[in-house]
Amino acid sequence: MAAEGLRGASGDQKSLMVYFAPADFDHALGTLEALSYESKGEETVRTPAGEFRARHVNIKTDKGASESWFHLQLPIPVRVKAGEMEYVLTSLESARGK
Repeated sequence: MAAEGLRGASGDQKSLMVYFAPADFDHALGTLEALSYESKGEETVRTPAGEFRARHVNIKTDKGASESWFHLQLPIPVRVKAGEMEYVLTSLESARGK
């Protein structure tokens, strides 16, 4: 849901409340946190899944900060940097025409 809200972000700094769910969904316990983000513009991002135009967004919560690059047409991140961790999109399949 946060990705959908950030997808249309302009250059202005924004804030919203987000729910972070635990990595294991054995039970519905998570946290509600304030989140602020600032769009840094569009960039070309290369990942193992391909090359994409993406919106670069800096994200801050009470617990830390991260940088994300969101696909311009799909509400998904193609790259995320959080602390010393980095996540990239490794594959993408289209279900068009099915």
